Formats: sequence, C-alpha cells, structure tokens
Amino acid sequence: MAQNFDRLTAKPTSRRFRWIAPAAGDQAADIEIRKAYGRSDVVIEIGCGVGWHSITYSRNHPEKLVIAIERTRDKFSRFKSRILSNSPMPNLIPVHGDALRLLPPHLEHLSIESVYILYPNPEPKAKAQRWIHMPFMDLLSKALSPTGRVVFATNVQNYADEILATAPLRGWNVSEDSRINITDNPDFQPRTHFERKYFLRGETLRHIELKKKGPA
Repeated sequence: MAQNFDRLTAKPTSRRFRWIAPAAGDQAADIEIRKAYGRSDVVIEIGCGVGWHSITYSRNHPEKLVIAIERTRDKFSRFKSRILSNSPMPNLIPVHGDALRLLPPHLEHLSIESVYILYPNPEPKAKAQRWIHMPFMDLLSKALSPTGRVVFATNVQNYADEILATAPLRGWNVSEDSRINITDNPDFQPRTHFERKYFLRGETLRHIELKKKGPA
C-alpha cells in the first residue's frame, strides 16, 4: 500500500485523517496508476465525473495514455458503465479514489503531458482547498514533462482570476486564458455535462492553461 499523504500539505503522514483514510479499492487504484510508469505521453484528468471528456479524449487520441480519476462512487459507477457501452479503449485507465491521496506516491515515476481539472469545486469558503494554493501543485510540477501543462476550466470568474494572479507566485506561467460563450463561440463543443449546461445558459467559460517556469 502506498504511503498516506496529507491532502492539504502533500506531506507523508502516518496519521489517518478522515480525508485520507484508505478505501477498499485503493490498492487496485495504485496498480492501475503504475501502468503509466515509463510512458512519456500520460494525460491525467482529476475529477472526471461520469467520464464524458476522458472517454472522448481517449478515443480521439489513441496514442496517449489517459488516467481518469473520480472520487465519488456514484459518478465512477456511471463512468464505468459508459466505458462498457463504448468500443474498447486500451489507452484509458479509470481510477476510483481521491487524486490528492493517490497521486503523490506515484508522481516521481510519471512523465505527465497534460492534467485536466475541469470545473472543480471553487471552495468559496476554503482558500487552502482551492487547487492553485495546494502544495500538491508543487509536486505535480515536478512530474510534468518540460512542455507539460495543467488545464483548468471554470465558469466562476473570480476563481479564474485567482488562478491567474496566484500562478506566477507559485512557479507557473499562464500560457492561455480563453473566454468562451455561446454568443462569440457558437460552434464550441462542450467537454463535460457541467460545461454544456453553463455554455447553453449563456455563461462565460474560462479555459486556463499553466506551464511550469523554466530555470531562471
């Protein structure tokens, strides 16, 4: 069993906090993630929900190895059902568990091309739990390939603005900040159910890409 990591500090811990207590499927999840060791074309989606984006991406990019992680049992069950209803995708690895607990022990063995975090909970009352402030992002940057990127999508404008303001202070360059809405981008193809809902009701979507800064 991989070592436990504190979800907010990303430090190894022997204590079993509520949010990192091992679940029954964790050992299986660790085995699945190890399939990506040694690959240079690894794509990770954190919080993949029912898998719309992960399945579509895997189908369109058979040369990539996609690890799709979902924490909630109901959404993961629906994700697995969607996989079974599609043609086989050997390049898609579905993982049930908490990415903040599962990924840190594996990051030193991975070479990650892209990480997708699409429509995360904006955590309005918990700054430390917003992704851009987490020490996990420091660990993640070490596992990214030299041209690797982290992709955020959100419909919450102050969440997006906080990412843009904080990223340079945390060792990231903002390589893209796109604003998408149905008036200006009528041909846009949503990637997730949340994205489709927000897009169709006329909200402005933000697509942000971060790349790690090179040596000074």
